[in-house]
This record gives sequence, C-alpha cells and structure tokens, in this order.
Amino acid sequence: MNSSKSKPRINWHAAIVSGLQIELAHTSDILTYLPEFPLNEGPRRVDCLIQKIPGSPSIGSPIARFFRTYNLVDYKGPHESMNISNFFKALSYVCSFPDFLNQSKAVEQVTLTLITHRYPKKLFAYIRKNFMKVTKDPVEKIIDGLYYIHIGLFPVQLIVLPQLPPNRYLWLHCLTNHITKDMPLEELGLAYKPHEDDPVYKTFMNAVIRANSLNEGDEASMCEALEELFASRLEAREQKGLEEGISRLSTLIGKLLDSNRIADIKRVTEDPGYRESLFSEFHL
Repeated sequence: MNSSKSKPRINWHAAIVSGLQIELAHTSDILTYLPEFPLNEGPRRVDCLIQKIPGSPSIGSPIARFFRTYNLVDYKGPHESMNISNFFKALSYVCSFPDFLNQSKAVEQVTLTLITHRYPKKLFAYIRKNFMKVTKDPVEKIIDGLYYIHIGLFPVQLIVLPQLPPNRYLWLHCLTNHITKDMPLEELGLAYKPHEDDPVYKTFMNAVIRANSLNEGDEASMCEALEELFASRLEAREQKGLEEGISRLSTLIGKLLDSNRIADIKRVTEDPGYRESLFSEFHL
C-alpha cells in the first residue's frame, strides 16, 4: 500500500480570476468577472469572461489596456502549456462568441487574453512563420511577460505569469506551484495582510499555499518560505483556539459544579472522549 499522501487539488482557474481581480482592483467599477462562462447550451465554456462597461475609459494597466466590452480569458495551469492546438481552440471561442450573443457585430468588441506559466516558444515560432503577412512581427512584446499577438482578426494578448514584473504585478507573478527564495514573498505577505478576510484574496492565497505545501515524494510540509510568511498568522490562530478551548472547558466545569457532579470534573480532564460527550450534553 502506498503510504505517500496525494497532492492536494488546486483550483488554479479560481486563483487566476482572483489574481486578475486583485491586480485590476482599481477598475472594479467598470469590470465584471464571469468565471467558467458558457459559450453554448452544452459544456463548452471559456475560463472567464471579463465585461467592461461600454463607453468607459481605457484602462492604464498594460494587461487590461486593450480591453473592449467582452474580454475572453483562456488560462493554462502550471502543468499545461499554451500550445498550437490550445491557441486555435481559444481563437474558436472568440469566433463563436458573437453567435452565442446573437450579435454579429459583437466581434468588434471582443478580445482574447491567453495566460500561461510557460513561455510558449513553439507557439510563437509558429505564429511568426504563418502570420508574417499580417505584420512585420506578429508577436510584439509590450512589457516583460506581456505579448500582443497580431493575427488580423481581433486583439489577442498572451501573458507569461512568472515573467511579469513583480513590482507591477506582484500577485500574478507569485501565482506558482514552485516558490523559490528569489520570489518577493515578504511583499506578498504585506500586501495580503490588510485583505486576509477578503474571499477574493483568500482564494488566491489558498491556491498558492496548497500548491506549495507538498514536496515531491515527501510528506506534507509547507515550504519554509511560506511558513515564515504566515508564522505570525498561524500562531495567532493557535492562540485563539487555545483560549476558546480553555473558555469552553471552564464553562463545562462550572455547569458540572452547579449540577453537583464532582466526580465528572476529574474525569473530563483525563478522558477526551468523555469530555466531548459532556460538551454535547450541555450544548457547548
């Protein structure tokens, strides 16, 4: 029997949507995020549709500067790649989207954002070879990690997460299953602290923590860098749990004294099972 623990399931798609929401938080009044958006009545879905209010001003952030009204997002997780087949599949999503809306002119208001953890060397070589007639270089680097792909149909951009500059896109840069000592974890911790109760931020951080909690072939153990990042938070949680446990036990002992059940007081301090049964009895 294999005693090694299986790796936790990571919801990377929810994490990338949360990461985009965090990075573009200053545009929350004009952008709406619709994860796993259906493209027909069947199972065909795009990872996320980001809707921008028509007529709203352009967005200064490079990764959202070219957004139109309908912005489709296709994401590949750490164990996938944005290969040629996936590229054309994503293009098909955009081509079918106006038909889904029953608005033929909607194609003029659609963009496609491809997101990957790996630099797509083969895909870029293919695009440069087959789309040179459209423009001199169909792959245009905008900033580190952000590339426009000029195919002459609709705006397409590709984001390579680890290449994004962390001083500009801290969250997306840190979305990884391979934390290293060079990553800006201290900055991430400071940025997370004011938002640790926000579900969007928690979704993102839960994915990062779970993705980096197992070493290959070893028992579960949070990587040292993340342990340091969340040490104070974990200590506070443990302290709170201890205080709640003491308060609960004190209440139980008080009720036992009121009921003159003196013999039970000693037993609850020695027998966890009996203690739990009394907690249930007194609804504590």
